Amino acid sequence: MSYTQHNRSKFYDIEPAHIGSSQCERLTSYLCRLSEAHCVTRRNLIDYGIVPLLSKSPNEDYEKKRGIGFYKWTQIDGRGTIASGFVNAVEQVTLREDIRFTTLIGLQGVLPDKGLLRSNRAWCPLCLEDERYRCEPVTEALLWALNLVKLCPVHDVPLEEYCPQCKKSSSVCNQKRNGFCPYCNAWLGASTSRTMKFDDIDYYISQELGELISAMPNSRLMINRESLYRSIKAIAEKLTQGKVKTLARLLQVPPITLRGWYKGEHIPELAYTLEICRKCHLSINDFFAGNVHDITIENHCRYIKPRNQRCKINWCKIGRMIQTGVTSNRGSVKEVASILGVDRRALIRKFPEMSKISSK
Repeated sequence: MSYTQHNRSKFYDIEPAHIGSSQCERLTSYLCRLSEAHCVTRRNLIDYGIVPLLSKSPNEDYEKKRGIGFYKWTQIDGRGTIASGFVNAVEQVTLREDIRFTTLIGLQGVLPDKGLLRSNRAWCPLCLEDERYRCEPVTEALLWALNLVKLCPVHDVPLEEYCPQCKKSSSVCNQKRNGFCPYCNAWLGASTSRTMKFDDIDYYISQELGELISAMPNSRLMINRESLYRSIKAIAEKLTQGKVKTLARLLQVPPITLRGWYKGEHIPELAYTLEICRKCHLSINDFFAGNVHDITIENHCRYIKPRNQRCKINWCKIGRMIQTGVTSNRGSVKEVASILGVDRRALIRKFPEMSKISSK
């Protein structure tokens, strides 16, 4: 009689919560639940179970002895090499293939690190209370880790950053239990939340980023840097016939910044990307995937700022006026420039002798 030997995971293969929705659990939250299932602290779980599996680095000896530092803690939920290393290690010890969706590594080619993640925790008290009321595992969403998100798209309430009892903010590296303050162990959930007035752009950001996170497990959504640059070029061709300066005025973006995106030299920051999508009435998923076929210039003419028309200055005429004494009763260079209708600095550059006029 033969037996088939199956691979067994080193850690419990706990399923990440809410994969495929805007409330998808983030990796730091998943590690908290994993450590609770093994009755160890999250710090010990990472130091002795995850860090030894990370790829070799110059600080390998330090990491094995002391664990990871504050900066690396804040990057676990992100899109860089630190997040990729943790995802590979956790998938190796749990034998799961969906851990990558608890981070932003699926958006590695289209999101820069600058200003992407918070360093401190933020949470929706109503979401935490709902999970506790339904007797579900308490989790913290990946969406809450994004620096631009100010409110919860489910309840339309502001995210909290301070404990209601001790009034302290907690960093990601100090997190011990999901939904609890690491200092006073107070419950962070609540049945009611404070009211706060937000702009329409804040609601737009939370909804769009929530849809982006929910679409990450979708294999049909091909997101890469080439599709991002293709979207930028398509918008420029459809709206301004490829004129970068005109598109920069339309989108209210510095021309040199937009030119770097157009040439594929830089990745736009997330705030710029959302502003472009809002003004072009595009979803961020379509923008990242290169689906920008439905843009029409008639819908966006109102965003174009008129260029100030420059008039040529007849410096020869101004020189003759100065020589003939038209401004003989002048008091200062500023007054002379005002009489002649020119800029004071430009007048001094053209006629250095005007700088000798003393101001009264």
